[in-house]
Amino acid sequence: MVNSIKNKPLRINIFWNIIKAQWLFFALVALWLLAGTSFLYFFGKTTSHFIASSKHNFVLDYFFKYITHMGDGLAPLVVVLFFVMINLRKAMAFLVGVYSAGIVTQLLKRFVFNDHTRPAKYLGKDQLVLVDGVEVHELFSFPSGHTTAAFAIAYMLVFLFPDKKNQVFLFVLAALVAYSRVYLSQHFIEDILAGTVVGIVVPMIIMFLFFPKISQLSTKPLGTVE
Repeated sequence: MVNSIKNKPLRINIFWNIIKAQWLFFALVALWLLAGTSFLYFFGKTTSHFIASSKHNFVLDYFFKYITHMGDGLAPLVVVLFFVMINLRKAMAFLVGVYSAGIVTQLLKRFVFNDHTRPAKYLGKDQLVLVDGVEVHELFSFPSGHTTAAFAIAYMLVFLFPDKKNQVFLFVLAALVAYSRVYLSQHFIEDILAGTVVGIVVPMIIMFLFFPKISQLSTKPLGTVE
């Protein structure tokens, strides 16, 4: 009990140090969520999707067709190979954070919001601008799993290596993956907004509550061995 009380100030300090170190990333995410929510509010679910997904060309089709795979379930394993060579504890933290978010999203998709269908079923494929070679899914739309993975990966990388340049780059990359889901008509805007929140909040809570020592790694330089 005494140890638990003594550890509370340490946990609070760790939390605030993390927030201060990652403020730029959080600011960009807040603007992203505000813009998306406002767009959804003013145009509604259907019209907002048509606006966001109707302008296609060969270059964008090719780009979003492939960048969307950065939100696949295997993407974290590719990233973690880099961590294993540098710091095993950081590799563990990364995997726990990213896959915790993925599990929460899959539970929400399949057991809480399992009646939320994707654009192909909700609107009809004949109403959509589709990209050749992309299999369009119809069920389990909310939240977006690819967006969750993209933002969870981005957040954990920012968490472990909170350089400001990294924060901007990783946010932009995650946002592009998220938008690709709308561009390819795999998800609605509300799906990617929810995926963004889950992808950041879940890893943040997991790290803060259950891995306070790992959380302190976020202030250590790249390559530090513990």
